[in-house]
Amino acid sequence: MRFFIAIFLLFNIFAVSASEFIPSVDVFLRKYTRLVKGKKVGLITNQSAVTKSGELVIDVLVRHPDVNIVALFAPEHGVRGTVPAGMPVNNTRDEKTGLPVYSTYHAKTKQPSPEHLKKVDILIFAIQDLGCKTYTYIWTMAECMKAAGRLKIPMIILDMPSVHGLNYPDGPIRLPKYRSFIGLYPTPYTYDATEGELARYLKHVEKIDCKLYIVPMHYYRRGMTYAETGLKFRKLSPNIPDLNSALGYWVTGPLGELGLFNIGLNMGVSFQIIAAPWLNGQQMASFLNRAGIPGIKFEPYNRKAIFGRYKGEYISGVKLVFTDSAKVRPVETIIRILCYMRDYESDFHWNTSSPSFNNIFDKAIGSDFIRLQIQKGVSASSIIRQYRAESNSFARKLAPYRIYK
Repeated sequence: MRFFIAIFLLFNIFAVSASEFIPSVDVFLRKYTRLVKGKKVGLITNQSAVTKSGELVIDVLVRHPDVNIVALFAPEHGVRGTVPAGMPVNNTRDEKTGLPVYSTYHAKTKQPSPEHLKKVDILIFAIQDLGCKTYTYIWTMAECMKAAGRLKIPMIILDMPSVHGLNYPDGPIRLPKYRSFIGLYPTPYTYDATEGELARYLKHVEKIDCKLYIVPMHYYRRGMTYAETGLKFRKLSPNIPDLNSALGYWVTGPLGELGLFNIGLNMGVSFQIIAAPWLNGQQMASFLNRAGIPGIKFEPYNRKAIFGRYKGEYISGVKLVFTDSAKVRPVETIIRILCYMRDYESDFHWNTSSPSFNNIFDKAIGSDFIRLQIQKGVSASSIIRQYRAESNSFARKLAPYRIYK
C-alpha cells in the first residue's frame, strides 16, 4: 500500500484541473492490472463508478483482457442501481455481462457469503460514495473487507472523489446505541475522507484484518468537488439521479426522517427542498440566508406536492442551492434550520404522535444530542460549539490515514 501512496504523492505536487485529474480506475488500468492478472476477480460495484471517458467501470473491467471478472457483488440498490432503498438485493445474473451477481445486501446480513467469496482469488471495490455515514456503500466496503479478511482474500479499492469536496468532518460521533448499517463504525455524520482513506482508517483503528491495496486518484486534492473533476455523474441510487440531489442529501436526508417535510423525491428536486403546508418559504429563506450558512443559498419554494409527504397539497419552504459545496457543514445546517422552525414557525412540532420518526432522525445523525438540545431551547451556535469538539477529535484520528493533500 505504501507504494501506491508514494506514486500518488509524486503526481500531487502539480496544480490540479479537470483535464489533469485521473480517476483511480484509469490509474489501475494503466499501471496495476498485474495485481489481478491470472486471477479470478470478484467485482463489488454498481452504476455509479465511471472512467475518465465516462464509461462504466463495470463495462471497462469486464472486457479488459488482463482482468478476469468471474462474479459481481451487489451493494444496496443492486449493480445497476434499480432496487429501491432498504429493499433486499437478490442473487441474480447481470443481463448485460451475463455474470453471476451475488448480493452483499441481504435481509439478515450485509456481507458476501463465504460460499460466494470462495469462487474468487481477489476482490475489487469500485463504487462512488456520497460522503456521509447514512449512505450504505462505505459500510458495504467495510463488511467486504471483514469477510475477505477471514478468507485471506486480498481486496483492491479503486478510490473515488468526494461529491462535496473534502474539508472537515461534521457532527457528533455515532453513539453505540445507534449502531446500524447507516452507521456501522463510530464516525461523525460526514467523515471527510475518500473511501480509500476511510478504508485505511478502519483497517488500522477498527482492526479489520484484510490485505488491502488502495489505488489512488492522480491529480486530486482536498476540497476538489465532483464537478471539478470533470467526471460524468451517474445516478447513485433511484432517488439520487443527479449531482444536485447528491449534494442535497447531506442536509435533507435526516430532515426527511422526521416525517414532517416534503424533500422533493420524484418531483424533479430530490433531496433539494424542505417544504410543508405550514411553512412560510419567503420568511424561511430570508432568515437562513441572513444566518450566513456556509456553501448554501436558500430560495423560496412554493408548489403543489405531486409526490410524497402532503401529496396534492400546496407546500411552501426553501430550495437548497449550493454555492460552494466544499464549505457545507450539513449538521450545522440542519441545526440552524430546526432552530429556525422552533423559534419562528408556530406550527412546527416534533413528531410525538410517532416517536419512531424522531428515533430514525437520531439514528441518522448518530446521536440524540442534537434533537434534545434543540428541544431544550439551546441556541444553534451553542449546540454547534458543543459537538464540534467530537468531530475535530475524529479529524485528528483520521489524519495519519489521509492520502490526499
